Amino acid sequence: MKRFYSPKSGFILLLLAVLSCVSQKKKGEYKGLSKFYHNTSAKYNAYFNARELMNLSLARIEAGFKEDYSKVLAVFPYEATEDVGGEKANLDKAIEKVATDISIHKYSRWADDCYFLLAKAQYVKKDYETAEASYDFLLNEYQPSRILQNSKSLKEKNAKSVKKERERKKEDAKKEAKKKAKAKAKARAKAKTSK
Repeated sequence: MKRFYSPKSGFILLLLAVLSCVSQKKKGEYKGLSKFYHNTSAKYNAYFNARELMNLSLARIEAGFKEDYSKVLAVFPYEATEDVGGEKANLDKAIEKVATDISIHKYSRWADDCYFLLAKAQYVKKDYETAEASYDFLLNEYQPSRILQNSKSLKEKNAKSVKKERERKKEDAKKEAKKKAKAKAKARAKAKTSK
């Protein structure tokens, strides 16, 4: 007879069961596998599909847009288009997907991206008041200063790595110059001895 499980798999299941037991958990706190699940599910399910619908709608709006050169040209075709018409259904579907994603995966790191996509879809749909409210909520809730701080720390890290790279290149150049000087000295010494 075949065994349905091995001792290894039983040990792993027991270990996972023990690790998943938590004595106290704060509301909305995700750790470990739960955090991984929510982040992955938020990004690759609703957010991805909504972003694809949004890109498709924008491409169709751009394809159907004709420039009027007698007027001031718009930067984005969807701003100059008076009626998005057939794309409202896709934009509504994208808004619905992102809203569902936000409600299910509130604490994932993709929530702010979902709110941004939601506001952008509302803006393209010409629902300006709702889009403004969504942008305001995004700015108040997710604090762009924190995002900027993260990007500043990345810039600092990049600046440090660039500085280290420059120093390394200078040291390499010095070593190369010393090698050339030694080679020249040897060549001069050889030339003097051969005379």
